[in-house]
Amino acid sequence: MAIYLNNNVGVKLATNAAPTTPSIDISSYVTNAVINQIVDELEVTAMGDTAHKFVAGLQSATFSVDFINDWAASQVNETLSAAFGKTLAVSVITVKGTAVSALAWLWTVEGTFAAIGSAIGGLIAENYGPRWCFAMTSVSVFIGYLILAAGKKHFVRANELPSDESDLNAMEDNADKNR
Repeated sequence: MAIYLNNNVGVKLATNAAPTTPSIDISSYVTNAVINQIVDELEVTAMGDTAHKFVAGLQSATFSVDFINDWAASQVNETLSAAFGKTLAVSVITVKGTAVSALAWLWTVEGTFAAIGSAIGGLIAENYGPRWCFAMTSVSVFIGYLILAAGKKHFVRANELPSDESDLNAMEDNADKNR
């Protein structure tokens, strides 16, 4: 599974002097960031099974960043050359003004409700007729609009730009404190 973070992601690197505190911002040089997660597949098929069975095994993950190199003093090349062979912290955060989304959860919920709606729609169409099914669809769309209109006021804060303090707090909350 690959997760592409090319939607305006901020990247900060730590230095040798402070290996656990990302402080050098190379966000303006980043063109793409990708998280790859691979899970080994182990076969657990037993005698008498009618199909192969698999379970998840060990996981491995990589994080790669594509950037435009800059050979100027105190820029990307100097920072990465000093970090070569070392273990340093990296912070990947959304840049101010970038919308943060959770599409995977949205798709999961949407798919679940679509499956339930299809099953209920089939039962209604089979037992009462397709006209009732179309009527229920229209009512459901109207109820969905009412829910969105009523809930809109609860998401006003999600459109606000975060402050520098809230960005730092988010980085501190996500920092590995065991190093």
